[in-house]
Amino acid sequence: MGHIPNFTNNCFLAASIPGLTLFANIGIILFLFIIGLEVDITFIKRNLKVSLTVGLIIMAIPFALGCGIAKGIYKTYVEDVPETTPIKFTTYMVFIAVAMGITALPVLARILTELNLIGDRVGTIVLAAGIMNDLTGWILLALVDILANASDGVNTVYILLLTLGWFLVLCYPIRLTLTYVLKRYTNDLSTGEPSQTSMMIILVLVFVSAFYTDIIGVHPISGAFMAGVIIPRDNG
Repeated sequence: MGHIPNFTNNCFLAASIPGLTLFANIGIILFLFIIGLEVDITFIKRNLKVSLTVGLIIMAIPFALGCGIAKGIYKTYVEDVPETTPIKFTTYMVFIAVAMGITALPVLARILTELNLIGDRVGTIVLAAGIMNDLTGWILLALVDILANASDGVNTVYILLLTLGWFLVLCYPIRLTLTYVLKRYTNDLSTGEPSQTSMMIILVLVFVSAFYTDIIGVHPISGAFMAGVIIPRDNG
């Protein structure tokens, strides 16, 4: 639609772009939080062999295809477009490859549920592989984001350490505190239905995590994904 004369200038004024970007980021933060919720680490541990073998193989094939087509896409949309922000081909290639290889885990889980396969062996294999695929894919995507934004190798290591440190903080003190608060002051983990207070606490945690990863140089979706992973899974 951008090729229609005056469409962009009239419908997407320059002054409106920051607001649209903000709402787009809020939407993708919540979406990645939902994906993080779908990642069941305990399930992966129980089906570790299947998760590693099937999950990584089904990611490797489209990942390799993504690497193969990246050169043509890079030439068309980066090299041949002077106004494009410069970016290293290797970083661009990994981004395209990850985008090709990642699984839409929430959709996959719902398909398996609809087909009543979630409890069967085939459902277990597919879900375990999908979770491992997703986990690997989003970690690689965060790495691509760090490589794209870091000015040098030292900054890259610094950002990686800050990201790892934040994930450890989320995994231990914050997760344990959240579980304690939910057990001590709410009945949510017994009923399986979160109260308004619990939802508020969790959403604040999501946006704080997203804000932190944003200010250290990683996309806010990484923080939202981490927050989703550490939410207690008791009774669903």
